Amino acid sequence: MDVLKTVVMCAIALPVLSGLVLAWSCSWAGLELAVPTVIGVVLVAQLAGAAGPMPGGVGVVEALAVWGLVGAGASLSGAVLAVLAYRVVTYWLPMAIGAVVATKTARDALQP
Repeated sequence: MDVLKTVVMCAIALPVLSGLVLAWSCSWAGLELAVPTVIGVVLVAQLAGAAGPMPGGVGVVEALAVWGLVGAGASLSGAVLAVLAYRVVTYWLPMAIGAVVATKTARDALQP
C-alpha cells in the first residue's frame, strides 16, 4: 500500500510543480495571475499534450497554455514569453542535460 500511496503522491505533485514553474515564469514575464488559475492552465495543457501526436506534447502544450493564460487575462506577448520560459525550464533544459549525460555515458562505455 505504501508504494501505491507514493505513486499517487508523485502523480499529483508533478503537475502541481509544473504549475508553480509556470506561475514563476508568469511573474517573471510581468503577468499577475492567480496561482490556482495558472496550475489549472498547466493541467489542461498537459492533458491535451499527452493526447497529442508529438512526444512531450510539443506544440499542443504551448498553444493551449498561451490560450489559457490569455483567457485568464494575460497579454498575448506576456503569455508567449511566460510559456516559452516554462517550456525551456521544464522540457528543453532537462532534455539537454539528458543528452549530455547520455553522450558521456556512451563515450565512457566505449573506452577500454
